[in-house]
Amino acid sequence: MMQGKRIGWRVALAVATIGLVSLAASASAVTIQAGNLVISAEGGVTPTELPRDAPSPISFWIGASVRTDDGGPLPAMKTFVFDADRQGEFQTAGLPICRPRQLESTTTRQAKHACRDALVGSGSTSAVLAFPGSSPTLVRAPLLMFNGGTHGAKSILLMQVYAHTPVATTFVFPGVVRKTAGVYGTRTVVRIPTIANGYGSVKSFRVKIHRTWGYRGKRRSFLVAHCETGRYFAHPEFSFAGGTRVGGTLSKPCTTRPEG
Repeated sequence: MMQGKRIGWRVALAVATIGLVSLAASASAVTIQAGNLVISAEGGVTPTELPRDAPSPISFWIGASVRTDDGGPLPAMKTFVFDADRQGEFQTAGLPICRPRQLESTTTRQAKHACRDALVGSGSTSAVLAFPGSSPTLVRAPLLMFNGGTHGAKSILLMQVYAHTPVATTFVFPGVVRKTAGVYGTRTVVRIPTIANGYGSVKSFRVKIHRTWGYRGKRRSFLVAHCETGRYFAHPEFSFAGGTRVGGTLSKPCTTRPEG
């Protein structure tokens, strides 16, 4: 199945917290502290030299990690909201679509085989499992991202995570992308599934998004951007069990490519 709607780019993911904020930002990284919870988020675009007006192919990566400064338990992650700069966009004309049912109960390898042509990003994630009466355990798993199609005013980034411990489990969940106005061109909302019956909390994630393909005689890129203002901005916001929301701003410089 194919589709051809072009909308503002954005990606998203999540973590967890409690309390309000102390914020420090430098270029492509931001650290947010809320009570004893510390969240570090970072991201980047390559290449950084881009045309002023015409969109050009890019790769984008984003990562985040969460910890407590006193070694206490992590709260459960609920949602991650990501507002992305209007200077970036994604394109899907001619790009196949992956459906949730194609990813259900799949391993990472099976998911790649089922939706190979719709794959737009990959990375990793980790979670802390804290069952009653047991020491906390850190579990790492691959993270895949697929083009999930456009439905009315929203587009879908479909995530798949396969964890083989403590029991084999496949998580399939969407990032819902909508256009916004102002400095940010889009808002992506990811609702994080319950991990280990509520005993799991996201510790970290990192994902790189990049995909090119041919369509109607042209080379297409899933992500494109231009450099009009000399800097990209993004606003990640994390929500956690208990209803607390904490956000910060990421800033990344770009350079206008000389014409000709």
